[in-house]
Amino acid sequence: MRNFSYKLSSAFMYISAILIALVFLILESEVVFASSAINPQINLDGKPIEISSGQPAVIVSGRTLVPLRDVMVPLGYDISWDEESFTAYLSREVTRIAVTIGESRMMVNGSAVPLDVPATLIGWRTMLPLRAIGEATGFTVRWDGNRNLISIYTDPDSIEDIDSEEPASLSNAPRIAVDDSYFYDALFVGDSLVFGLHHYGIIPNATFVASTGINLSTLRQGTAVALSDGSHRSMQQAIASASEISKVYIMMGTNGINWLTHSSMYDSYRYLIAYIEETIPGVVIFIQGILPATYTYSESSQGFRAANVQGYNNGLKELAEELGHIYLDVHSVFAVDGYLRSDIAAQDGVHITVTGYRSWYEYLKANGIVIN
Repeated sequence: MRNFSYKLSSAFMYISAILIALVFLILESEVVFASSAINPQINLDGKPIEISSGQPAVIVSGRTLVPLRDVMVPLGYDISWDEESFTAYLSREVTRIAVTIGESRMMVNGSAVPLDVPATLIGWRTMLPLRAIGEATGFTVRWDGNRNLISIYTDPDSIEDIDSEEPASLSNAPRIAVDDSYFYDALFVGDSLVFGLHHYGIIPNATFVASTGINLSTLRQGTAVALSDGSHRSMQQAIASASEISKVYIMMGTNGINWLTHSSMYDSYRYLIAYIEETIPGVVIFIQGILPATYTYSESSQGFRAANVQGYNNGLKELAEELGHIYLDVHSVFAVDGYLRSDIAAQDGVHITVTGYRSWYEYLKANGIVIN
């Protein structure tokens, strides 16, 4: 009987550990959907703070979240963690702070302090809204947008006169003209249209994870497919194996536009973006609009009618803005009155010619952004 009780207790602890891990994963995925990595330098009283966790700061709903231990320990705080309530406890001299994952307030010396953005988990790291923590504890936080620098001051007399605004979302970043070298660390993810960029050698030295016939549903299922590099594996596996990537360009949706609902398409995009963010931390993501089809083709394929394609693209633009990524209106390069231009349309009415691919690349080169 005693042995049975021990086994039952061990099984209960094992199941509890699994459930806790699942909760962490759910919380993490929810946050990743709404965050954008900015990877700034963080200084404390003029001296750099080492981010030993490897987790960069992120922007969530216009607020900057930073890794708890990397920032609060140098400020002199002792930290403890309660696994049952997902609460971090911070103490320093007479200050006591309790921050619970997912709650829109924190407790400072027994008083509730509202948070615009709750503390959350990203990459298994507890992330805190830095400005709110600073205001509640008496430290001053300043942003230097020109230097991509967060400065924390414990001494009011040492504060520099610099821009104190939160950094803007990448979705509104100014566009700049770039050359071929800009794409050396770029990864292009997509279906047969993206496959064509690789097949025709349009973008030299870029990395491609593309497959003809792939759609958002089969991608999400992790189905093994024939890829542009000649391998046969899932796109997730190929993305994970890509090295030295700082930019990812996505174009998906052409295969499935006739039967995917708007919500299912955007949910699948969220999944793909979350996977990329987790696999390649700090990456900048460009979401490219779905290309049009010719008028003749759309007559027999209602999903490609101009209003429907534009509706999907409007949603993708909103999604990019929500997640803090960049939307590229590639559709406008190829469309006349909402339909694929005849001078660059391939015979099937959906794909494009080499001339079309070159126009696509010129558009991409005209729409780079400055990446710190």
